[in-house]
Amino acid sequence: MFAFMALIEAYIEDGQYSQARATLEKVPGELKQHPSIKSREGLYHAAVGNDEKARQIYQGIINSAPAVPVAISCSLALALGEVEGALDLMEVLAEKKAWSLPWTRGIYRRNDMLENHPRYLDFLERIGLDDESVSMLQAELGLE
Repeated sequence: MFAFMALIEAYIEDGQYSQARATLEKVPGELKQHPSIKSREGLYHAAVGNDEKARQIYQGIINSAPAVPVAISCSLALALGEVEGALDLMEVLAEKKAWSLPWTRGIYRRNDMLENHPRYLDFLERIGLDDESVSMLQAELGLE
């Protein structure tokens, strides 16, 4: 499943939408409904301009069990322009002390919608991943 997830994301990121679609079609039946695959299907639809389908997938994920893949759902929310929804999902990551929490900085810090968003910057500060905290840690570790 991880290979499918990574390949779909790579194709979308590279603008190879027909390859992303072909890979989505190759996902075995039972895995097609897994939230990690559904999130990437939503990203595909958002990337090709099918916002209605992407939004339908996003709402299905948000309304599903609490074990949804929150980190990738943040990406889907942002692809749909749902900045507050993405921030709400990041709060869920923080509450769960999720292993993927550092991605909220690594991936989303470069996002134009979040880069200077006050709620996002406050969130990073609360979890110790703001620019100042990261710089201090890098200095302590000699990684400057």
